[in-house]
Formats: sequence, structure tokens, C-alpha cells
Amino acid sequence: MNIYLDSFDPTSLSSWGSWLLACLILFFMGGLTGWIIELFFRRIVHGNWVNPGFLEGPMLPIYGFGNVSMFLLCSLPLNFIEIEWVKYLVMVLIITLTMTVIEFIAGLIFIKGMKIKLWDYSDRKGNIMGIICPLFTVIWGAAGAGYLFLLYKPLSSFIDILFSNYSLLMFFMGAAIACLVIDLCYSFHVVNKLKKFIDDKEIVVDWEKMKASFQEFQKKTKAKLHYIFPFAGDAKDIKSSMESYLASIKNKLLGKNEDKKD
Repeated sequence: MNIYLDSFDPTSLSSWGSWLLACLILFFMGGLTGWIIELFFRRIVHGNWVNPGFLEGPMLPIYGFGNVSMFLLCSLPLNFIEIEWVKYLVMVLIITLTMTVIEFIAGLIFIKGMKIKLWDYSDRKGNIMGIICPLFTVIWGAAGAGYLFLLYKPLSSFIDILFSNYSLLMFFMGAAIACLVIDLCYSFHVVNKLKKFIDDKEIVVDWEKMKASFQEFQKKTKAKLHYIFPFAGDAKDIKSSMESYLASIKNKLLGKNEDKKD
């Protein structure tokens, strides 16, 4: 099978099925790769091992959706553009805009729906709600250009190789989907448990800082550290950790208000 949109037959069920499976492969590849990048980024920059993202397992869905989106956009033929370099420029601009929109929608869903921030660009110039900013839009553009010229064709070939071992591929994809569903259920359970403390405070919490705060609490109380399940522990410890974190946020907000008055 050749994974290219210009060979896609919208009337064929097998064509739809093949593309759906290809997108699932790309989703899990992107999510796992993004998780590894973010894990080591936090270790190198912040000096701590913090399990990145919303899920407990090695998966960052936004990178998964980003990988799928970039691949599909790179597959667009854009035959109406005759000049080759203009075609590539338009494709990179489309990728940049699409990735920025995905980042904004994902961030907005978590902030409005769950009162948590998975990332925060509030200290960046030109940011919108701390979710997107010009710097990271440019970074998405550079990533899109690199993806188009360096990764797109190798990924297409790699997926074709995977499709040649169809039975084994279906087994691993089924296992990956099952693990993801379990992880989603567990992660939403954790969020619902923590939201009891967040809802009445009328604040939005930083998910990564909250994880780090829980680890600090575990160190201080000499409790067992949980890197993969940072919010694990008995109800009393979770309540104490959460109260300590929310108190630190409240103190910071009071400090900022006093600085403004001065």
C-alpha cells in the first residue's frame, strides 16, 4: 500500500480502512516520541524526572494528533499550484496554522473544562491566554518544514513495511488502543478526584507544577515517590499535597497583587 492522498479512493471501504489504520499508527508513534522528548526536556532544563502530559502512560496525544495532521497535510497534492517552491511554502504555512490551532483548542478544552493547564506560555510575548504564542508558532513552522522534507517520505515507507506484516500489526495496535483507553479512564478519574479541591478555589492550576509539588511533598514526608503515577497515594496524603499546592498558588497571587498596589 502507498500512503498518499492522491491515490486515495473515497468510494473504497478498504481505502478508508487502510488510511484509518495508518492514522492510528502515526498517532501512537507521534504520542510516544513526543512523550520521550518532553520527558528528557524536563530532566535537562528543570533537573527533575516528571512524567509529562495528562496521561499516566508514555503518550502525549497532542503530539499524536500533530503527527497525523502533519502527515495528512504533507500528503495533499496541491496540484493547482504549479511552482514547486510556492507549493512547499503554502504547505508549511498550512501546517504551521493547523498545529497552532490544534494547540489552542487542546489547551482551551483543558482550561475551560477541567481548570488545568498542561503548558503555560504566559511569560512569552504576544501569548493568547498562555496557550499559544508567536515563538512556538514559529517553532511549529520549523518543525513542519523539517517534517515535510526529512520525515514524510521515510514515514510513508515505514508504514508500508508495517502493512506487509498485517496480522502482527493488528495485534499490537489492538493492545495499544486497549492500553490507551485504560489510561484515559484512569487519568480522568484522577482529574475528577482533584477537581473537588480545584472547583471551589476558582483558579486554574498548572498540571506540571502540581505534579512537581506532589513529588516535593512526598520527599518532605518521606513517602514513596511516584514518577509514573504522581498522584498515587492514600486520600489523606493527596488532600495534604493538594492543600499545600493551592496554598502556594494563593500566596503567589497575593504577592502579585501587593506588588501591583505598590
